[in-house]
Amino acid sequence: MGANSQSIGKIQKRIGILLVDDHPLVRERLAEIINREADLIVCSEAEDRHQAIEMIQARHPGLVIVDITLKNSDGLDLIKDIHSRWPGLLMLVVSMHDESLYAERVIRAGARGYITKQEATRSILRAIAGSSPARFF
Repeated sequence: MGANSQSIGKIQKRIGILLVDDHPLVRERLAEIINREADLIVCSEAEDRHQAIEMIQARHPGLVIVDITLKNSDGLDLIKDIHSRWPGLLMLVVSMHDESLYAERVIRAGARGYITKQEATRSILRAIAGSSPARFF
């Protein structure tokens, strides 16, 4: 078997993730962290509800990471909207807001989990892995 045949056998599919956050710096840093993982890739980004809906329709991610505070919109309303339109689409909230105020609300709205931005990188990656999305790129 040639080198190319062996390489083809090792191609690994990656879980496509949509990042929805109103701060470009946060999206860029999260994308850097996520894209270093062999089985994860950020397939698109959005800063508000409108862009998020467009990106879901265009890219069909396996997981959406949403912030509570978005440009010109509310993350909690976005989660409810996504859950009603795409009930099988998994969502994880990564936010600066206190978990005790929002965690239960986002879970009831349809998100799979809630983690604060103050958590360590490893904790955020574990939360993403625990979401077990099925859509690969």
